[in-house]
Amino acid sequence: MGWRRPFLCGLLGAAGCLPISDGVLQAEVLGCTYGLRFGGVDGDLHLSGIPIAMALEGEWSGLNCVGAPVEVRGFDGQFGSYFSGWDVSVGKDSAGGDGAAQVALLKLSIRNFDAGFVVLTYQYKQTVRVGLNDQEQLTANFPGFVTQEPRLSGRLSWQGSFAQPQRRGEGCQGGTQGGPCVLFDEKDPTHGRAIVFSALDNFLTTSRSTKTWENKTAAWVGGTVGSVNDIPEAFSHSFIAVGGTDGVSDALSQWGTQLKNYYRTRRVPDVTISTLGYQTDNGAQYCFGCGDACDSVLLDELQDLRKQGVPVRYLSYQNAWWHGSGSAPWCVSDWEAVASKVPMGIPEFHRRAGMPFQLYAPYLCSDSKYASKFAMIRSNASLPTCDSFDFLTPAPGESARFYDWLFQLGETYGMQSFELDFVNQNLNCVPEFLTVLGAAEQFLDGLTSVALARSISVQWCFASPSAVLQALKYPAVTNMRGSFDYAYGGSWDIGKSSLLLWALGQAPSTDTFWTTDNGEWATKLGGCDKKRGCPPDHNDAGCELHTLLAVMSTGPVGFSDAKGQTNVRRIRKTCREDGVLLQPDKPLTTMDAFLSGDAGVHALH
Repeated sequence: MGWRRPFLCGLLGAAGCLPISDGVLQAEVLGCTYGLRFGGVDGDLHLSGIPIAMALEGEWSGLNCVGAPVEVRGFDGQFGSYFSGWDVSVGKDSAGGDGAAQVALLKLSIRNFDAGFVVLTYQYKQTVRVGLNDQEQLTANFPGFVTQEPRLSGRLSWQGSFAQPQRRGEGCQGGTQGGPCVLFDEKDPTHGRAIVFSALDNFLTTSRSTKTWENKTAAWVGGTVGSVNDIPEAFSHSFIAVGGTDGVSDALSQWGTQLKNYYRTRRVPDVTISTLGYQTDNGAQYCFGCGDACDSVLLDELQDLRKQGVPVRYLSYQNAWWHGSGSAPWCVSDWEAVASKVPMGIPEFHRRAGMPFQLYAPYLCSDSKYASKFAMIRSNASLPTCDSFDFLTPAPGESARFYDWLFQLGETYGMQSFELDFVNQNLNCVPEFLTVLGAAEQFLDGLTSVALARSISVQWCFASPSAVLQALKYPAVTNMRGSFDYAYGGSWDIGKSSLLLWALGQAPSTDTFWTTDNGEWATKLGGCDKKRGCPPDHNDAGCELHTLLAVMSTGPVGFSDAKGQTNVRRIRKTCREDGVLLQPDKPLTTMDAFLSGDAGVHALH
């Protein structure tokens, strides 16, 4: 059938085969069997494809070829030329039991691109009722690979809120809250070879696993999440594998470059990542410590900073100035100011502050009055990681209309930047987003398209890796939190999260911070627990570290000291006299050398 002899060398271990070129990752196909080979000076690395299967009405079925694979080569409008590839249809065995599949269920496509990466796609040939109702499973086990290569024993992946790295031994799985998987040489993570696997599209309904459909161990398997109800005819899902020859960061950089090129990713200008700001996020002294007349308290603080020559250029105003019933953390019943907190009203507060505002709204409380004006859908607090998250959110088709109204209101408040919080919960606690293909994407498309049209930049907080990938499409989304809240300590630890965010063109954020230990006010205003005190990294040395890492993150530098507690000399080192930040081209990230060591050891480069 014209298959290359190198395929037999890589997949079947035939003797006497020549290795492929150093640094080239390519797929090879023989009948319904496929694999990957990664050339290197120390010999080729081999990964074998797992048996192909799909779920139908809640049951798994192994699939065989319908006819012979067709070898192709050509040009892709987004990725360029591919030097080889294969198309083949697969389906169930015929009723006669002769082992020959007669009815095509999936069309598989594999492409080896000239730039040295592989794209693998499946397309449904008919509408399918999945019937698994399981976020941890896949609707089809393609692509997926197994390997016994000791030179690919290392694993790095991310999962859940704040795009956090998975712990050792838990990598490369995680349902819709997961992300890319990196297989690397654990003995040489700095200069050895590494392969990155991820989805190329349908990020919000992608799942991944380290088990085959037969529950056998795999290195990585990708596919559409098993919680979707139906998959329509012609639906396709693509995945990409990118190899690097100079360590983990190099492979991630190459992978991210290909995805950014594919989506023509760009980011809009954003005052919150280019200039110095003052914040009222969780852990800020004036988040819970403002009390009544918070507008006057903050104006007094901003005036004091001006007198000391601190060039604050925007206010991130997040301290629950709106009405909220509390059905979910920080939820919005209505986005109108509580009179006792903002007696002068937000438009007048903004006028007196004399700077842009970043405003905040994660989702709507279950009692929101806006449910009578816009079509809403409701979360399910019994879903995994959704305890206490009972909220409303705009229905997918209503998202653009709702956020156009909300952002128009925000502009009357002086809003130039918007923070969407609990992004992971917004996507993974709403049943419709897990069961209907495209629903979650339509929801985010609406929000971000309105933001772009109104020149409003957006920060995502609590975002999962799948949401980070989805933001490749959204110029308005400029930065994402890579850490837990400053209030709880440890928000300096963003090295591995920053690797992912940097690769995908996002500016990592370390959250707010103090420039000193804030002396007598440390536990009085609510920035720390009043009984247990402050976390250890809120001491003066820790505050110096937070200040340094904030500016070196390339993300927001938004401090939040109490009045009179700011180390002016320290904070002014982060910016020019006009408040423009002095940032590096690349954020500090975990050094590759530490990826093979203990998970508790961290270093940055």
